[in-house]
Amino acid sequence: MRDKPLAETHVNQPGELLTVPIEVQISVSAYVKLGEPALLEEIATLLHTINHVQELQQAATHHPGGDPLTDLTDLAGTLERLSIEILARTETGNPELLADPAVAHIATTMAALGLGMGEPSLVCRGQALTILHKATGVAGVDLLPDLARVVRGCHRHDLLHTLGALRGALRRLLLVDDQPPSTTQAHDLLAASIVLSRALPGERDVDTSLHTEAERHLAAEFHAEQLADLYRDLMDLPAEESGLNPRERKLAALKASMFYKDGGSTPRYLDMINAAALLELNDGEHEEAEELFSLAFTTARSDAHLPQQVGAVIGLVSLYGGSGQNHRAEDLLITTIAENPVHTLDTALDKRAYALALTELSRLHRANGKIGPAEKLEAEAAAVLRDI
Repeated sequence: MRDKPLAETHVNQPGELLTVPIEVQISVSAYVKLGEPALLEEIATLLHTINHVQELQQAATHHPGGDPLTDLTDLAGTLERLSIEILARTETGNPELLADPAVAHIATTMAALGLGMGEPSLVCRGQALTILHKATGVAGVDLLPDLARVVRGCHRHDLLHTLGALRGALRRLLLVDDQPPSTTQAHDLLAASIVLSRALPGERDVDTSLHTEAERHLAAEFHAEQLADLYRDLMDLPAEESGLNPRERKLAALKASMFYKDGGSTPRYLDMINAAALLELNDGEHEEAEELFSLAFTTARSDAHLPQQVGAVIGLVSLYGGSGQNHRAEDLLITTIAENPVHTLDTALDKRAYALALTELSRLHRANGKIGPAEKLEAEAAAVLRDI
């Protein structure tokens, strides 16, 4: 244990020589016990220098040939090198380094220095180191929003080594934290894992494990409305933020919905499939749309979820109608109506779905010149709706 936090170190007066105060020396002795004396002595000295960045600038200004920017650039380079060294040490058996207050101090300074110098990669490294430090003592889900944001930043600047460390931290958080995530946190979790998968393609086995863990959390916690929010968020998230193109975002949202099915909400699961299929249809991806609509239709039919079955049928009607296969669309509607007699329907939602199927079939009949059957179907639909 350290006797005093680094925040209580001696502050030099202007003109006083920079020396390593006794508190930092005590901290160094603690580091030696961790097995990293050379690296951590350098860190301790650097921390003291960091406390006097302003003095460093003033000294450079008052001496001939002094260049504050050069001094700060040198300091930034040293900080970056040390951050990489710290991450390397933690990956090779000394994770205690990340828990030390010295790491938090270095991380904060890196981020601030990066902002002041206009160096976004330095900011990202500092923020990543802050997250890694916090991950040693904070509940995992509490860090997800910040972690997802930092992951995206590091990905933009190709900081692969830092991304590797963040991925390790994310996996550890998920393993030790049993607190279920909120909607926003689960979205951050999924987004971060997807970005990591794209940024570090050489280690798919790890990424698969990460996705599985993310999906386990999603399936365990989400209610239907929350999942709908997640789906909408994934659709609205800019491509550069999510690391996904539009098609990948659809599939990610659909994947989340499929895992939610295991949580017991089959109707919501089917709603999500129908929504994903409609997106595919709008994008001209007819084969993918047909596959998804057919899956929704078959599942809804076998599990007796009429609203979702009708939604899938209408999607297939749009698909088949555009390819000259109206007879297939009619057959699906006729089957749906015949298998669900109105007198067996108990809920208003089911009755509305039934009326919608009647109306859709009447529209197809009119398009094919079958005016009489169409009018009969429309009258029946109106009667069903009046009775609701």
